[in-house]
Amino acid sequence: MRVSLLIRYAESTVVALVLMGVCSARSSDESENYGLPSEPLKGRIVFEQKHCNACHSISGAGGNIGPDLAEQSFSGTFLDLASSLWNHIPDMMVEQNALNLEWPRFTDDDVSALISYLYYLRYLGTPGDVSSGEKLFSTKGCLKCHTIGEKHGGDVGPELDRMKKYASPIYIIQAIWNHGPEMQEQFQEYGMERPTFVGQDISDLSAYIRSISQWTAQEQIYLSPGNPVDGRNVFGEKGCVRCHAVRGRGGGIGPALDDVELSKSVNDIAAMMWNHADEMQTAMGEEKLTWPTFEKKEMADLIAYLYFINFMDPPGDANRGLSLFAEKQCLSCHAVDSAVGGLRSDLASGEESPTSVSVLRAMFNHADKMSETVLSEGKPWPVLTGSEMRDICAYLEREHETGSD
Repeated sequence: MRVSLLIRYAESTVVALVLMGVCSARSSDESENYGLPSEPLKGRIVFEQKHCNACHSISGAGGNIGPDLAEQSFSGTFLDLASSLWNHIPDMMVEQNALNLEWPRFTDDDVSALISYLYYLRYLGTPGDVSSGEKLFSTKGCLKCHTIGEKHGGDVGPELDRMKKYASPIYIIQAIWNHGPEMQEQFQEYGMERPTFVGQDISDLSAYIRSISQWTAQEQIYLSPGNPVDGRNVFGEKGCVRCHAVRGRGGGIGPALDDVELSKSVNDIAAMMWNHADEMQTAMGEEKLTWPTFEKKEMADLIAYLYFINFMDPPGDANRGLSLFAEKQCLSCHAVDSAVGGLRSDLASGEESPTSVSVLRAMFNHADKMSETVLSEGKPWPVLTGSEMRDICAYLEREHETGSD
């Protein structure tokens, strides 16, 4: 199955997938990991349980009514992606009815897991190409220092045959990074420029190394694709935060990472890090910082965190949300209480303060009934952008707090 290969080459043989963290629309210090999923692959289970695969495939596995989602490019925030799903609901309803499927019901965890998983598909990337990797091994100067298989090169670095059972690109990335300063010394000694990587280069190199391995599939060691929540901790522990800020917190020596486009594959992000290693090494020397090294799955966790940085939604505008609540005709169906400092929707009347996930869960679960009402009354489906969803969530949260006072 192609989806299994996709996940395998993206460093995942993980079968146990744990519960996702809840994505809140709020931005506060009380929830340091808000918006970060702990195991993004958890959503694959939801994808299948809710019969999304009846219409959509992932790398060829699944239905063909809708597009193959592995070929789509999902970017933006949690609510940006959620809005795309919401706006697609009328078309989804038609296909659901044609297939005689009941409209699915979601929990908060289902919503969080599914959207995180769809966002994560781009991160997984695609399998490397062996022949391209073999060419890169020569053109990037790897043979100057390393020997592999029958290709006898230099003996400065270890024989890469030793690494063959570590079959994932993430392991290759981590090993190269950890030896960055020593490699730089050798580049200078040989008068070589530090090699740079783009796109699939690292995955191709890994595929080439793996292709000449004598290890069986059972003996090969893969690393987890990474836990973004753990990666946030690695980001702090390894001192990355001293040079890079995220949402205004951290140093200013390097660029703020929420201003960098990091919705790329694991290989692309790793290549970006490596390509800037010279500048980083210089800056760290000036600051008298030690070059960070990684072990076990720390590099995988860090890259997964970087990928999800811009997945976290910024705060919405509650005043704009109130205007949108009327503009999108929500008031035609939802009760309001004008006695509590203005209009307060019944959607904000529960004991728990609304979050982006709980609001989405309510919207998705109510979509079939809402569709019937909208069609019967000849009204347009309320199309929403991610920004508009953030504002509406901010409005509902504010009105809940006002009503609780």
